[in-house]
Amino acid sequence: MTRLTSLHLAVEGPFVTVLDGCNFPLLKTFSSIVDLCPWAPMANFLHRHPSITHFCIGGEVPGQHFALPPGTLPNLQTFMGSRRLVSTFVPRRPVSRATLAWHSPNLETEVNSVVPSLSKSSVPLTTFSCATPGWSSALVRSIAAYLPELKSIRL
Repeated sequence: MTRLTSLHLAVEGPFVTVLDGCNFPLLKTFSSIVDLCPWAPMANFLHRHPSITHFCIGGEVPGQHFALPPGTLPNLQTFMGSRRLVSTFVPRRPVSRATLAWHSPNLETEVNSVVPSLSKSSVPLTTFSCATPGWSSALVRSIAAYLPELKSIRL
């Protein structure tokens, strides 16, 4: 499948190991709802695919630390996923669009760690969407302070 440009894995469960050894040189879009444990196979897969520009991940593991090898996803333009993964995927990458699932009772306290990570993209973030359980003035204030280049916002 050397011509594959888009891959979506809609398999629930810890099946991320099926990606071991896979290489799709033209892959631009990757999305998945697979469990992120174990994390190493996912990190290795992403590192082998620098062509990915759009990334959407539905899984997360509370309390788990996620890290990527240096140089992973150098062309990433769009990130969609949990607010817990922002600090892993956005800083030092050319992410201009972010969509977050922020289903947390601690939204007010988490704002000061999540939104600043969005501002660490290597290009200005211009589009931001966020699904939250409720309205938060702290979120709006943080967005205004850290994301001044926004052209589109959806809360």
